[in-house]
Amino acid sequence: MEHDLPRTSSLLCLLFAAGLTSGQDGISDAGPFCENSGLQQLVAQPSGGVWGGPVDTAGVFDPSVGSAGSPYTVTYSWNDTLGNPLVDSVQIVVLAAPIVQIDSAGPLCENVGAQQLSASPTGGIWDGDLGAVDPSGLFNPIFGPQFSPYAVWYSITDTNGCSASDTLLIEVLTSPLPDVIEPLVLCPYDSIVQVMATPPGGSWSGDVDGQGNFDPSMGSGSYWGLYTVTDTNGCSGSSPATITVLDAIQAQLSPAGPFCADAADAFLWATPFFGTYGGAADSLGYFSPQSAGPGQHLVSYTYTCPGCCPTTDSLLLTVNPLPELQLIDSVLCADLDTAYLSATPAGGSWGGSAQSGGLVLPTQLGPGLHPVSYSYTDSSGCANVLLDSIAVRPRPSIGFTSGVPFCAFGPADTLIATPAGGIWSGGVTPEGVLTPGADTTLIITYTYGDSISCTASRDTVVQVHPLPAPLLVPAGPFCSSDTLVQLVAVPSGGTWIGAIGPGGIFDPMNAAVGGNTVAYSLTDTLGCTGVDSILVVVVDATPVVFGMNGPYCANDGQVVLTAFPPGGVWGGAAGPDGGFDTDVTPGEFLVTYFYSNGVCASEATDTITVDDCTFIRERVAEELLAFPLPADQLLTVTLREAAPISLLTWTAASGRSMEIPFVQQQDRLQLDVSGIPSGTYWVLVEQAGRRYRARVLVAH
Repeated sequence: MEHDLPRTSSLLCLLFAAGLTSGQDGISDAGPFCENSGLQQLVAQPSGGVWGGPVDTAGVFDPSVGSAGSPYTVTYSWNDTLGNPLVDSVQIVVLAAPIVQIDSAGPLCENVGAQQLSASPTGGIWDGDLGAVDPSGLFNPIFGPQFSPYAVWYSITDTNGCSASDTLLIEVLTSPLPDVIEPLVLCPYDSIVQVMATPPGGSWSGDVDGQGNFDPSMGSGSYWGLYTVTDTNGCSGSSPATITVLDAIQAQLSPAGPFCADAADAFLWATPFFGTYGGAADSLGYFSPQSAGPGQHLVSYTYTCPGCCPTTDSLLLTVNPLPELQLIDSVLCADLDTAYLSATPAGGSWGGSAQSGGLVLPTQLGPGLHPVSYSYTDSSGCANVLLDSIAVRPRPSIGFTSGVPFCAFGPADTLIATPAGGIWSGGVTPEGVLTPGADTTLIITYTYGDSISCTASRDTVVQVHPLPAPLLVPAGPFCSSDTLVQLVAVPSGGTWIGAIGPGGIFDPMNAAVGGNTVAYSLTDTLGCTGVDSILVVVVDATPVVFGMNGPYCANDGQVVLTAFPPGGVWGGAAGPDGGFDTDVTPGEFLVTYFYSNGVCASEATDTITVDDCTFIRERVAEELLAFPLPADQLLTVTLREAAPISLLTWTAASGRSMEIPFVQQQDRLQLDVSGIPSGTYWVLVEQAGRRYRARVLVAH
């Protein structure tokens, strides 16, 4: 180490020259340092001095200041034992550290294999997590993505002894693991199959097309396919598929049949031997037409050998039915000399009671059952025999059943005969329905033919009886007010019908006004009924009802009385036409009214009151109050209550009624009398079922 003493102090130089300083004092040797070697503690004696230059107060030097300013001067100052200041300095060299950089790598698929990493400068040493990289920088992602990312680092030391390193994180991605459904063992006759693999979306190569379809018709042998899937990260995975196509030896059934339905069991030949029968054949290869029955029946033969595919041949066997034989017209009439039987299908042979061609002799055979046979062979060679019998029957016997007697013009009825199902004629319908007209005698025929055309006919006599003729004596007309009336009919013993009592009592009071139909019926011993009827007229006896006649004032002059119904005759104090002179002494006068409609008459009496009328306004006892003297346009009537008016009449002294406008306000009634002439009038009001009246004088 060199010590630079201050040249400004001659004293110090003298002291140094005199050997007053110790050879161990000052800064100890330091450096050179690599710029990445970290903080360095410098050492100097004696302690307690002051450091200067690119160090801190404790003498710590930081090489990271770099090599560009190297060497760096560092000083150390202190005082000796005599208090003289001393200074020492040193030159510290900082060396440049190597610049290390690992080239980018990854992400890598886990199945990509070992990858050579690179870095600069070359010649360094590699290391990493889990030993995934060897010292030469060969990285193998075999540990998979479960430990990803992997840290690798690269370090190098240069000729100056300076070292540096770099670190890189390498991501390892999961590679797809496709799965092929195996094993695939097929037969040459199989349809094209698609080899199934997961996940979907991959591609195929090998003996399959791009979609994995394989055609077994390529023949027996071993085939392969490779399924590859690439994910969105670009990682790929593959899985192989082995496809085996087995040999197939064709089974073959020999033709057989057709058979008749009654044929014996037949053995079915097939090759190669030792296969398996199925369908309508039993396990030994026998086919039973009798068990199978008519129709077409499928049989099969399957042959299988070790290591080969089963093959099957099938055969459709036909079993023809035996001809269906049917005897036609097997019932004959006993009176036939000859008859020919027929059967289906035609063309067979007859036997038994039937001769050649189906000839039979019913008169010789006689009534009863007789055996016959019929045999037939069809175009397929199948034969059948029908054993049956024919019936020879006598002609049918007809009988009649008695019914009710028929009355003239009575209801229709049906005749009955046995056996049923025949045809009627002679005044009846074919079904035997007789509709009686006038009394007469009918001869009716019944004809019956059975299913074998054995026919018989028989006549019967039907008598249509006359009806009894009762007489109902005419009666009426009657008034509706008449008492009970006994009607008369002959002969007695009949029944009364209609608007009349059971014994022929007619009640005009309860009968309908107008015509009332009354009937009388009589039934004889045969059950035939006759009816007579009359129309009994009831005339309404109309009651007399008087109009609003009075009271009148003694000076009202000549008035005309009113009554209902009109057209009657007045009497008493009134003239025949109802005229009444009020110019009389006030008092009560008796009048009568008589009315007749030509059949019924009514009469009634009434009392006419003539008052003095000395006041312009009067109140009639227990009735209404009308005020004021209606010289103006309105008349006010005080009502007994506030109930709504159901009737209002305005009657002049002459008896003529008229309508006038009115308005009701609670218990007050206002009438507009502006349109009526001056004079004396009666007002009649009906409220709540009661009637009230008032006499008023109108003077315009």
